[in-house]
Amino acid sequence: MILIIGGGISGLAAGAELTKRNFTDFVVLESSERLGGRICSSFGHLGDPTAPIEVGAGWIHGTEGNPLWDLAKKVGLSGVADNFEEDVSARDNNGENVTPQMSALLAQLEEVHEAIEEEYEDDLPKTDSTLREALSQRGWNPCTPLEHAVEVFQVDNEYGAPAEDISMFHNVLGEFTFEDFKDEEFCVVDPSKGGYAAVVEELKRQCFTDIDKQLRLHTHVTKVTVTPPEELQDNNKAVVVETADGAVYEASAVIFTWSLGVWQKVIRQQSHGFSADSAAQETDLSESSTTPYEVALMPPPASIALDVPTISPPLPKYKCDLIDSFGCMTGFGRVYFEFPSPFWEEAGDKTQWIVNTHPTPEIEQTSPRRWTVWMNYNALLRRAGRPDCTGGKGIIVAFLFGADAQWAEQERGSTTSIQQGIAVLQQMYGPAVPQWPTKVLVSQWSNDRRYYGGFSLLAKGALGMPQDEDGYTKLGEPLWQCLYFAGEAFHPRYSGYVHGALGAGQLQAAAALKELGVVNP
Repeated sequence: MILIIGGGISGLAAGAELTKRNFTDFVVLESSERLGGRICSSFGHLGDPTAPIEVGAGWIHGTEGNPLWDLAKKVGLSGVADNFEEDVSARDNNGENVTPQMSALLAQLEEVHEAIEEEYEDDLPKTDSTLREALSQRGWNPCTPLEHAVEVFQVDNEYGAPAEDISMFHNVLGEFTFEDFKDEEFCVVDPSKGGYAAVVEELKRQCFTDIDKQLRLHTHVTKVTVTPPEELQDNNKAVVVETADGAVYEASAVIFTWSLGVWQKVIRQQSHGFSADSAAQETDLSESSTTPYEVALMPPPASIALDVPTISPPLPKYKCDLIDSFGCMTGFGRVYFEFPSPFWEEAGDKTQWIVNTHPTPEIEQTSPRRWTVWMNYNALLRRAGRPDCTGGKGIIVAFLFGADAQWAEQERGSTTSIQQGIAVLQQMYGPAVPQWPTKVLVSQWSNDRRYYGGFSLLAKGALGMPQDEDGYTKLGEPLWQCLYFAGEAFHPRYSGYVHGALGAGQLQAAAALKELGVVNP
C-alpha cells in the first residue's frame, strides 16, 4: 500500500497518477474536512450565496501547454485574462486620481525588470542576490509614497513578499512558467461551475475508484516511523504512520504533500526537540461575534489539535538544510469587504485593480505598505459576464502581503483591523464610505497549521543555488526508498504554483511505483 499524506491538488494528482497506472492500493489522509488544500472556493459568505469566492488560489499562471489549463478547460472553468498593468487606477491621500503618474512608474519598473532578464539571458550569475539589490543596482530606489505603492502593486502583489525577501536567481531569472506556457494570467471567476474547486472535483474523480476505502478526512498525521531498507524484514512494511485519532497505517511508501510551512515546523522541532506551537491551537476571535458586521474566516479554524508531526529517524541534515533555505512561506492574505453599494465605482473607479498610493497617518510609520492593493470584485464579475453575482452589493478585496498579511489574518476581522481598512477607503473616497462594511471575509492561511502561509517562496541563496546546480534534485529525491516529497515547493521547475503542485504529485507517484517495481503503464 501507498499512503498519500494531504488531500490538496498535489495529493489528488498523485492518487490520480496511481489510478491511471492501474494501482489502486492507496489511501489519502487529509487533516481537514475537505479536499483541495490551498484551493478554497467559499460559498454563502458574500454577495450571491450560490456564487463562490476564491479565498486561496485564484489564478492559472500560464495557459496553453499548462496541464492545469488542460484540466480547467476539461471542466469548463470560466474566468478572465488578467491585465494587471492596464486595468488599474490609483488615488492619493487627497482622493485625487493619479493613474497617469502611476502608469508611468509601472512602465519604468517593468523596464528595469526586463533589463535584469536581458543582462543574464545567455549567462546566469554565479551568485544570487535579492530582487531589492538587483533593482537598486539598476536605478530603481523608491522614495516617494507613489513609488512605494507602484512597487507593492508590481512586486509584492506578484510574489507575496517585498523585494528584499525575493531571490533574483530563482524568482526572476529562474521563472520558467511563462517560458514553457503561454504568457497569460487567467483569473478564475466561475459562479456557475463551483469555482476553482471544480478542478479539485475533477481530480477527485480521476483519483478514487473506491472513495470510502481510499480517503480519510479529518485525519491528522502525528508520527511517521521508517524502517530503513537494510533493516527491513520479509513481509514487513517500510513505513508506519500514526494519526491523532489513534489509527495506525502500514505502507510500503508514503508520498508527502505537506506545505513548506509544515515541513519547516517538522525540521525545527526535530532540531530543538520540542514544538514551538505547543501553546495554543487556533481559535476564533471572540470579538468577531460582537462586531458591527458579519465575519467569516476561511479556511475555518481547525476543530482538532494539529500538533507538529514527527518523523523517525529524523530527516538527514542535508534535506533539512535545503527545506530551511527557502525562507518562510509567503504571507498572501485577503480581506473581502461587502458594502451596500460599490461607492468606488460611483466615484469613477471601474477598473479591476485600485491602488492606494499613500498610507494613512496611523500606519505610515509602522506598516506603510498595508492596504495598498485592492481588487474591485464588481468589475471582475462584470468582465466575466456575471455582474448579478454581487447580489446588488459592492465587494472590494484588500490584498495584503508578508507581515501585513499575517497581521490581518491574526486579527481575524477585528474592529481594529477593519477600521484601518475603512480609514484608507475614506481617504480615497471621502464621506461616501460607510462607517462599517456589512460583511467581511478574512483568509486564514498563515494561521492554519495545515499550511502556515500562502505558498512557498525562494529566498536569496535558496537550495545552495546557483553554486550548487543540483539543489532541486537533492530537495526532491526520495529517502530510504520509501518517502517521497510532493507539493508545490518540491517541483523542480514550477515551485510556488498550483501547476507545480499538480506536477510534483504526478512525478512522485510515478517514482514510487518505479521503486516498488510496479510497471503498469
